[in-house]
Amino acid sequence: MIIINHESLFDPFICVGYIPMYFVALELAEQFSWPIWGKLTTLWGNIPLDRRNVTLAMLGLKSAEAALKDSKSIIIFPEGGRTTTGELGKFKKGAFYLAFNTKADILPIAINGLYKAKTRGDWRVRSANVGFNIGRPVRYEDYRDFSVDELRDRMREKIQSLKTQPEGA
Repeated sequence: MIIINHESLFDPFICVGYIPMYFVALELAEQFSWPIWGKLTTLWGNIPLDRRNVTLAMLGLKSAEAALKDSKSIIIFPEGGRTTTGELGKFKKGAFYLAFNTKADILPIAINGLYKAKTRGDWRVRSANVGFNIGRPVRYEDYRDFSVDELRDRMREKIQSLKTQPEGA
């Protein structure tokens, strides 16, 4: 399982370019209805998550569990939305319940600076220096005794640390 902070509408494109493996994303259900993007995300195999309906949200998480148990990698943006300031937001718990339920190893990744290229609510695209740091995998054996809150908080700290490191450090 890959967890990464969410800085920009361009995050998925950067991830596909930098992460050297196939993965699917747990993605907001409404994005599957967007012109062009909805078709692409469906063809890629992404999993819809409907946060407006608890029953449908649970179905999305069950589909993500099945994919992880089937040895697929899943990328999740645990903040649940893009930053408007570049600061790391609070992490939601769903990704970490998913990790525990599947005993998945977690690969933390941090993007830094991409929010400057395409800010939320602004149609313009700007030039920006972007950092992309891939952390060391966290094995299930290393977190199995944590609570969901402890795992969430430690992964947030890890990504925050990766955001402040020079790229590739």
